[in-house]
Amino acid sequence: MPSETNLCYEFGEFVLSPRHKLLLHFNKPVQLTGRDFEILQYLVLHPNELVRTAELVEAVWGSGAILRKGNITNHIAKIRKALGCDPHKPKFIKTVYGKEGYRFVAGVKQRNFEHKELLDKKEFERSGSALETNSHLFAPVYLGANFFDRIDGKSKTSRWLQYKDFPVGAGRLCVADSGFGVWHVAELNKFSGLTELAAWRKKIYREILDGKHVLNASLKGLLSTSPKDSYFHGFSGSPGYVFSAIVLGNSRIKRREMIRRTLQVLSCPSALESRSDAKDLVQLELQFLNDGIPNQDLAEFGLPGIDMGFASWDGLSYFRQSNEAPGLESDLVEFEIAIQTLWWQCKCFADVLSSGNPSSIEMIWKLLPDLKRRFSQLRSISSTESPSQRTMVEAVMKTSRINEIFEETIGMH
Repeated sequence: MPSETNLCYEFGEFVLSPRHKLLLHFNKPVQLTGRDFEILQYLVLHPNELVRTAELVEAVWGSGAILRKGNITNHIAKIRKALGCDPHKPKFIKTVYGKEGYRFVAGVKQRNFEHKELLDKKEFERSGSALETNSHLFAPVYLGANFFDRIDGKSKTSRWLQYKDFPVGAGRLCVADSGFGVWHVAELNKFSGLTELAAWRKKIYREILDGKHVLNASLKGLLSTSPKDSYFHGFSGSPGYVFSAIVLGNSRIKRREMIRRTLQVLSCPSALESRSDAKDLVQLELQFLNDGIPNQDLAEFGLPGIDMGFASWDGLSYFRQSNEAPGLESDLVEFEIAIQTLWWQCKCFADVLSSGNPSSIEMIWKLLPDLKRRFSQLRSISSTESPSQRTMVEAVMKTSRINEIFEETIGMH
């Protein structure tokens, strides 16, 4: 059997690697070892062929081997259980009665085994259910200039923005004195593997784009409170533009390159969106984890051996090195609150300036100096910032396209 080649075989939602003695279901190892694995391997290598029982015995146990009656039947039963194959409606292995044999009826595709690190059985056994993430969704909103004064409590000040916040639903509203802000939703999740994490990322991204996420409905309710005489009422675009961040922590996966590829996949959910079903998602993820993300807008930040992260137009991902120190996560959240607040302010200003309404345009002109001040505050570099913080700011500034929309808005003056 071709156990020394780098080939693997796909059938349905399964991948079989002879060299690594590994059977994967949606990229997760399936417990199938010894003779069971060898029997399945032989059948997969002879798809749609009648494989008699005697042939299986010779191929797996060797020439001259004698097995008790029912031995092969028991092995086939265990294989079917692992594959979820109903013997009465066989999807993979069909018993050929009268011929004393079996036929592998599923289509089989042969390809190169692309990423031995991801598919290494020992790696999976070590990692177990070890993928834990903090996810952050940032949805920009405008609630009116007087909204800030109506919020009780003290103002919070980060390096980049002064704002007030208060809980709303599953998240919190963070609103600057301009009336612009974000709804920030944070959630802790645990996943059994990278594919499950990527599938969840894709699902949330699709729900947001389709307007079916709970975030969208809540945003519409929030925006309904915007004053009807606001200069931005009717010009604020569709609610639900969302920038999200994934912070990967508590992972026992130690291979640094594997973590880098994982972060790239998580920071580009639109790349995952290009495939519709879970089987293709597994293949696409394998390709990305092996070759990287083909996205020119993807920017890396952090310092080797300390922090690691990637930013894109679609999202951001960051690997937290230690549980004892949050690293960049708190700065990441604060910077996103500031940058998405300003992004939405520029967007609304540009919409009003292009509306042709003279009185509205005149009012926006008066507000442009404050917009310039806020943009300058975003770009400023504090003497207390670490190199990792600085590279994070530069990466998010670049990929958020805040420079482009700011220059476009100012250029309309």
